[in-house]
Amino acid sequence: YDNEELSEYKNKAKWKIANFHYQNNQYYKNKIGSIFPDKWEDLPIMGKTDFQESKNILSDGYNSKNVYYSWTSGSSGTPFYFAKSKYAHAMTWAMIDYYYKLHGISYNAKQARIFGLPNTNMFLKIKEKCKDFIMNRHRFPVQSMKEYDLDGYLKTFKMKKFRFIYGYANALKHFAIYIKEKKTTLKSICPSLKLCISTAEVLTEENIKIIQSAFGVPIVNEYGTSESGVVSFGNSNKMIISNQSLNVEVIKSKNLFGDENAGKIVITDYFNEAMPFVRYDLGDIVSLDNTNVSNKKTYYINKIFGRENDMVLLEN
Repeated sequence: YDNEELSEYKNKAKWKIANFHYQNNQYYKNKIGSIFPDKWEDLPIMGKTDFQESKNILSDGYNSKNVYYSWTSGSSGTPFYFAKSKYAHAMTWAMIDYYYKLHGISYNAKQARIFGLPNTNMFLKIKEKCKDFIMNRHRFPVQSMKEYDLDGYLKTFKMKKFRFIYGYANALKHFAIYIKEKKTTLKSICPSLKLCISTAEVLTEENIKIIQSAFGVPIVNEYGTSESGVVSFGNSNKMIISNQSLNVEVIKSKNLFGDENAGKIVITDYFNEAMPFVRYDLGDIVSLDNTNVSNKKTYYINKIFGRENDMVLLEN
């Protein structure tokens, strides 16, 4: 599609999904009222609490047996269960596959996953380990990142031919600092390594420099949520927005964070008929690249505010 065709596609897709939920989801219909608006801005903005307050929020035709069902991490302080239609879930993975290929990586390639692992629930722990085996990834749990653990990380990188790393920004930084102290690079230890993908927290420019110098491979940032999928992907100051599957709005507030292009990010999932993620507030503040907003086909997020986590140092 050229710009005009894509703009038309997006407009039709967002109204189609909004109408679908109005006709098939009583909870969403009650939020709107008896008259369906003809202006997009008159549709209500849905927040996380909207999805917490009702136990029966699935649209007609959907139930626990024919949807992808999961829960958010709760990093915002407001966790909730959510559902995606199987097609919408497939589209999320299609977008992930698309972005990885843009950076020369197959999602099926050997992955070093610096991520959390359930410790208290043995069933969930075994489930995650089975998924890791099936999806060709080795998990490095981040619950403990003492020098002993990080030394074990390096030994594993020497033995396995990883193609890319995927992990929390702050955990990647912590590992990178340890590597720099060893006066080496991860690329020299694991020559097959091609890319590092950061997720979850904000990837600051300072952290990019630390991670890139320690790892010796390009760093890209994945921004999204469990319930919405990947919202944008790419270099930290030029993350391309997922136009194909999401309608993305930035509702600006006057000079927020001293940035005239900053505002809360609101998404509409074109394909999820199971739950009404229509004008859904992700709870983050972002800034759009103003030079590219006129280009409807490709535009970018150039900054995300907040989402900064740190390590906790315990007595032991």
